[in-house]
Amino acid sequence: MASGDVETLEELNDVFHTWITAFYHTRRHGSTGVSPEERAALTNRKPRRVPEAELNEVFYWQEERKVDKTGCVSLQGSQFEVASELVGAKVQLRYDPFDLSVIQVWRDDQRWDDARTIDLTRRHDRRVQPESSVQGETDPGVSIFDALKERKRQASEGLQFSAVKDGEPQ
Repeated sequence: MASGDVETLEELNDVFHTWITAFYHTRRHGSTGVSPEERAALTNRKPRRVPEAELNEVFYWQEERKVDKTGCVSLQGSQFEVASELVGAKVQLRYDPFDLSVIQVWRDDQRWDDARTIDLTRRHDRRVQPESSVQGETDPGVSIFDALKERKRQASEGLQFSAVKDGEPQ
């Protein structure tokens, strides 16, 4: 994140979970008049768990390519071989921009066998930085995420009467 408070995916997940539980779920919605937490308590529906692999595919990038006469497509300077039945056809390539070793091939909303790598010149899309090379600058300013974490911690611990002085928590 821009402030440098969050440097890893694990930290991002932690911050997001804290924000969701300490702020979003407890705040009243303008249209319904109740918080998401209260609304969820009124239903018997259970949340649907999505397998991680399926969830990852939602974020895949997509590129359209025409399969050449040799049954190959190029992506980011790398060459891939696809099913020979697709020669001359336009196909959609779906991929994780951080890992170009696996390329899904789609045509007319039908998934074909993944493309086979012929020549992988790049491990990641040139428009992204691999996680190991991302460097953030730290900002010593106040972080809303730290404040939310502290609020959640205090709520989970409850009020300790020994910490109250002159009617105010210390």
